Amino acid sequence: MNKGGKQSNFIDRSQACLVVNGVIYSFCIGKPLVQSVTLHPAKGGMRPQARRLQAYFLKHATDWLRIRAGLQPYYVYVWENPLDGGLHSHILIHVPLQIWPDFRLAADRWVEAACASYGGYYQPGIIRISNVYGFEEYANGTSLLFDFLNRGVRGSLNYLLKGIDGNTEDILDMVRGVGIERSSVTQLTRHPNQQGMIVGKRVGCSVSLSPTRQKFPSIAFDRHRNLRMSGPEERALSLLASVGLEMATARGESQNYAGHPLRSQPLGRQPNARGVCD
Repeated sequence: MNKGGKQSNFIDRSQACLVVNGVIYSFCIGKPLVQSVTLHPAKGGMRPQARRLQAYFLKHATDWLRIRAGLQPYYVYVWENPLDGGLHSHILIHVPLQIWPDFRLAADRWVEAACASYGGYYQPGIIRISNVYGFEEYANGTSLLFDFLNRGVRGSLNYLLKGIDGNTEDILDMVRGVGIERSSVTQLTRHPNQQGMIVGKRVGCSVSLSPTRQKFPSIAFDRHRNLRMSGPEERALSLLASVGLEMATARGESQNYAGHPLRSQPLGRQPNARGVCD
């Protein structure tokens, strides 16, 4: 890890907002983050090169998705360092369903190459990839969208945000919106280092999911006449709101789609009737 970087013991509110909004926005534009990747650098003797391992993985994933699927990358990540788990990172990334098997094979090759490049060694467990719950079944028509949103999207957010700072009321208010019970968050105040100290950046996202890039098309908004968004983005945000998921701000309130003047900019392909874009 970068020894000269800032130290942190928990995810603060602005970092939590980055994760929540990145996951929600990606769903709204038809690029849901449906592959969950965990990198355990220490399992390959790579702990001192942990940042390099993740950077190598994300660089090659970016190039591979661009060539293979014509996509820019969409991902968020969180670093954790619990006493009982060691330093590792969790990454949620968008990969089209039909190339999941190829992505997993390629990911193993990237990590193996990174280990060879930075003086480590590859062994099972240094990378683990799993499907976000319910998406494959929903895309194949064998499960409801609600299951994916409630247990998949919200479950992923619960997991990534387990290292939040539970000492402030605005954090407690925000995480209730993504399904984390107040009692669970309050318990973190007794264990402020539950996910360990991280030196350097604790939370991050792809450029495509940065706050300045989150631009919704099809906007029609007037505070006095209560005009709202129209099109697939409104439907997506309504579906997310039905399971308690709303975009959040660092000021303590959620960005309810009906009352937030989101910026307008044309985007690429939109989800089809089943919510799948790629």
